[in-house]
Amino acid sequence: MIPSTENSKRISILNQSEINELYEIPKFTDDERRWYFELHDNEPKLLLLSVSTKTKIDLILQLGYFKAKNQFFKYQLDETQKDIDYILNHYFDNAHLVKARISREIKRQNKKRILNLLGFQYFRKTKYCEPLTTKAIELSRLSANPVFIFRELIEFVFKKKMTMPGYTTLQDIISKALTLEQQRIKRILKKGLSPEEGQSIFQLMQKKDSFYAVTSLKKLPKNFKPKAIYQEIRHYQKYSSLYQIAKQLLPRLKISNNSIAYYADLVDHYTVQSLHRINEDQTCLWLLCFIFNRTKRILDNLVLMFSYTVNQYQVDVGEEAKRLIFADAIEKEEQDDRIAKLLRIFTDTTIDDSVTFKIIKEKEAYAIALPETINQISTGLENKSKDYQTSFTWKAVKKIAGLQIIAKSPLESFAF
Repeated sequence: MIPSTENSKRISILNQSEINELYEIPKFTDDERRWYFELHDNEPKLLLLSVSTKTKIDLILQLGYFKAKNQFFKYQLDETQKDIDYILNHYFDNAHLVKARISREIKRQNKKRILNLLGFQYFRKTKYCEPLTTKAIELSRLSANPVFIFRELIEFVFKKKMTMPGYTTLQDIISKALTLEQQRIKRILKKGLSPEEGQSIFQLMQKKDSFYAVTSLKKLPKNFKPKAIYQEIRHYQKYSSLYQIAKQLLPRLKISNNSIAYYADLVDHYTVQSLHRINEDQTCLWLLCFIFNRTKRILDNLVLMFSYTVNQYQVDVGEEAKRLIFADAIEKEEQDDRIAKLLRIFTDTTIDDSVTFKIIKEKEAYAIALPETINQISTGLENKSKDYQTSFTWKAVKKIAGLQIIAKSPLESFAF
């Protein structure tokens, strides 16, 4: 849906089924009939009017329809027969209805009665078109989505207690509001965007190595693997200057985040060929919003990727620490056996006391463990950590420290 109104007077807002839902005669279920045709507060006094049953039925019928859709309808008896039967049964003891036309004057009087009863008034273009256009212009800054503006205008009309304007009337009002908004934005862009900056923005739609930059940016990472991380980093490094332009300029447009998101989504929606066919000022705005939102998405992705990588790193460290602890337990059994043998040398009665300690070391002790091994075991006993698990966690960290490169790469790529 293109919200441009420069080349056409009216824009497409709703599809045909949505238009029918709003502007066709209501098709009530049984529960809805009970709800909408129930008379509340001052409404039962309508039954006391000195008018024909036929007139009262038209009055109650139109009242129920007005409650449902805030408008009056021209109808044929055959398309409202179930509703008329319900009214006859509920209020007139199944009285027989003479199938005769109701005059235009009676219908006009009934509509007037309903408006007075509910405190509503007719929407008249000459009186209310200007304030409704003003409201539409305000809404266009909140969101450039015509559907959003349409729905909000309907709500505005209802709160002001006016009958529903026609669809084409709302189309014209929204078209005018969006055109004025586009012209306002165009003036700001021309004043705030240098020719060089504009050219750099449109380079997103230039083909290089058989690819368009904007097409590459549309592709979001599918996972948090290193390849995806580095691709997002490359995107940021390449287009951060455009992001800075958008970051400086968009606040001056005084449009909402919803409008920025809406314009950005239009770039996602259209092909590059289609974007080339759209008004250049409009395309420039869309690209600014797209690069702004996409870069914010890149930064969000990198934060998530960083968190994921750190969490995965912690899992890997934990697994490696468990493996080292298990290996240490096996090695400790061997060390304990050697220590026991070394200690028995001091109580071995078969060793002659006249033999020098140097000979005992060389012949007995070193046969059990080499000097290097004895030193290693001694150092381990002397420096044994109070927190056994933590010591192996740090050993695991050192062993798989290569993962730190991935974890901190995203942060090193940015100048905060």
